[in-house]
This record gives sequence, C-alpha cells and structure tokens, in this order.
Amino acid sequence: MFETRFLGRFIRLRNLVSTETRRNPEIVCSNPVALEIILKRPTENGRMIMSTGKSWKDLPAGVVNAAFQRLLGRPGGSVGEVVDCINTDPRYLMSVVQFMINDICRLSVSQEQACLIMGKNYLSVDRVVELFGIKPTKKQLALLEVVPFAEATLRACKDTHILAPVFPLSISDIIEYTNEVQFQYYCFSNDWCHYKGNFTKDKGKIGWYLLRKEPINGSMNKTWCGQNELLSGDEESPTAQVMVYIIIAYFLTTEETLFKYIWVRCADRKEDNIHYAIGRFNELGLGIISSLDCARESWYGMASIINPKH
Repeated sequence: MFETRFLGRFIRLRNLVSTETRRNPEIVCSNPVALEIILKRPTENGRMIMSTGKSWKDLPAGVVNAAFQRLLGRPGGSVGEVVDCINTDPRYLMSVVQFMINDICRLSVSQEQACLIMGKNYLSVDRVVELFGIKPTKKQLALLEVVPFAEATLRACKDTHILAPVFPLSISDIIEYTNEVQFQYYCFSNDWCHYKGNFTKDKGKIGWYLLRKEPINGSMNKTWCGQNELLSGDEESPTAQVMVYIIIAYFLTTEETLFKYIWVRCADRKEDNIHYAIGRFNELGLGIISSLDCARESWYGMASIINPKH
C-alpha cells in the first residue's frame, strides 16, 4: 500500500514537470529531459511550437519502477516524512517540481559553450553535416540544439573525449559516401567488406556523444567481462556505428588517427560470446575484427562513451 501510494505521487510529480515545461517553452532550450517529453520544431518565423510527446503511461513499467526505487531510496530514514509532505503539502510538492526543472536546466550547455570548453575535441553540427553530406531535418536540428552534458562533465573530459553530434547514418552509408569523395584509401580497410551483419546497416540514434579517445584505463589484456567491470556508473560501451562515425569525422577534421596500434571492443556482437573490435587506424585504413569475449590480449582494450543521462 505504501509503495503504491508513493508511486502514484511520483507519477503525479512527473506529470507536473511535463505540464510546467509545456507552460514555459523557453525551459526546453536548456532541458534535455524535456526533449523526451515534448517534441520541439521550429516554425517559419523561428519560434518554437510545442506538441505533447510521450506521457508516463507510454513508458515501460520497468523504467518507471526503477526510477521509483531510486527516488525512494534517496531520503533514507526520512522517506516517510518526504512522502507525507508530497501527499499533504501542495507547496512542498511544487517546490520539488520547480527544483527538478531548474536542476535539469543546469545539466546542459549550449553548443557555443561546448565548443569553448572542448576545443579541438568538439565537432560541430555544421562540420559533420559537411563531412558526410547530411541533409538534416528541422526536427533533427532541434534535437541537437542543446548539448545534454553538464559543464563540469565537459571540463573533466575536454582532453580525454571527443564531443560530437551523431546523425542516423549507418557504417554502410559512411563507406558509400566516403568512397564517392575518394576517402576510401585511408578511411576503411578491406576487412569491412567481410562483415555484412546488421550492425553495418544500423543507423543508430541521433544525439550528442562523448567518446573516449583511448581505451579505458586498465582494460588491456582483459576479457570482455573484465573490461565491462571497469565501466564507471556514467559510462557504457558504444556501438560500432557511433565509433566509426566519430573516429572518421575526427580524422577528417584534425587528421589525427585514433586507436592507431590497438583494437577496442564495442557493443556490437557477431554472435554469442564474440564482439566486434575496431582500431588499427593507419595508412591501410580503419579496421575491424571479431574478438572472442574470453580472449585476453595486450592489444585488446575497451571503448567507452559517457551517457548523457548521468
């Protein structure tokens, strides 16, 4: 009964955040979570029109329950007082809502701020559009308008990661386009033609990504499971699509080759217990191999990206 009542209040809290965001459209420009709640698209005169996106009812039950469990565990021994205040004090409830909105707004920066912080490790929207011949839609540009990372996160990663806007563009698309503009001799090795699995057709998910420029510290000479244990709470294994996209875009912008002498495993699997690894980016091109998860080699490391939700 207690958990059911608290979950109901949690859901109400989320609805209030969504409602407040719709009432104050300007919040969305610096609110990455609001982008999941509201679909933003420019009008002819440049102003934004808001339309309702997913409600909490559309979310998987497991996602809502997980958020509920994390929220419930934070107050510790005072959780009962928190629940009572949410249930009985409208002013307290609204103060929590306002804090959630304001705090979310602080978890993002503008593209201009990101560029100043990241320096050469920043790839702009205009740059990747030019590199890959992308014709972005207004919706896509709106989704990339805000960089969904805190300023502190970017400052901590400015020398170790690359920040890039990734459009839905498959590895096959990248190969085809770079072939047309005669980049094939130094962008892709012949190994790619042997891997025609679904991962080369996956267009990925649009968004900003922070890709680590080197393997995770201590990840060499470890199994896949051992490498995964080194991922911090805000890190995850990137897909091959994200890796290839950013590695090639970064090279074409800076002429710097990443993972020149080593391989780094990524999230895509060839089959059970076998993951793909990308690297050895040299004069022969950017290569790909498949790696047994149990393999321990001094030239196998682990790639990682930072999840913007953390």
